[in-house]
Amino acid sequence: MENVNLPDLRPDDHVPVERFELAWRWTDAKYALFSEEDLRSIRPLAPAAAQRIAKPLESLVAPHGLAAESFANIEHTPASGDVESVTRWLQARVPDRDLSVYVVWWHGGHVVRVPWELFARRWNDFCYPSSDDVSVYPVTSGWMALYGHHEELWFGREAAP
Repeated sequence: MENVNLPDLRPDDHVPVERFELAWRWTDAKYALFSEEDLRSIRPLAPAAAQRIAKPLESLVAPHGLAAESFANIEHTPASGDVESVTRWLQARVPDRDLSVYVVWWHGGHVVRVPWELFARRWNDFCYPSSDDVSVYPVTSGWMALYGHHEELWFGREAAP
């Protein structure tokens, strides 16, 4: 996997969840109601900061999956049907529940920072079929997950040192 250096964020790079354009996914009973604890762990980025995070990740994404030349190993699974089996698939790939990750929605340039555990547990509230192409990238590097709007998931890992 090519080395991606993401910029450090400043405190003013974040916006409150209630001001985030996609907050309805977690705060509207028609879609999902996250607990207060889960909502506090979602750290939306302001548009300029979101762009600074998303831009370096573009080269890791191909038109229909992850860019093969950027990863030592890519796994794939359907993301339709049983939500729990996809949750287990994600959790098995990254057992570090406390790892902080960026979630990037490519269609609107939105980015949030969340614990991996929250994303893996509630992935279907972050990724909507037919509309979302979403990348998940750890703050520390090493791998990337990609949800494609045709209900597919890819997971790419860099080569071991």
